[in-house]
Amino acid sequence: APRAAALPLQRANRTGGLYSCDITSPGPCTRIEFDNDADPSSESKEDQWMGVTVQSQGPGGKVVTCAHRYEKRQHVNTKQESR
Repeated sequence: APRAAALPLQRANRTGGLYSCDITSPGPCTRIEFDNDADPSSESKEDQWMGVTVQSQGPGGKVVTCAHRYEKRQHVNTKQESR
C-alpha cells in the first residue's frame, strides 16, 4: 500500500505500508511496523511509497520491498542541502 498513512511512531504523515496476509484464510491482513526510528534530520520518509514493489520467495520465504521515493538528506537547512 504505497500511499498508506504512517503509523504513529514513523514521524511522517504518509509513508506507505506493508501488510501480512494469509491468503488461505478469510481473516484480515495485519499491518507490519517498520521505520519507527527514522531521523527526520537525515532522511525523509514522507510519501516514500513503501511497498510500491514487493517480491516474495514464496510460502515461508523472505520478502523484499522498496520505497523508491525515500530521500536521504544531507546538509539539512543549509544552502547546500541535498536529497
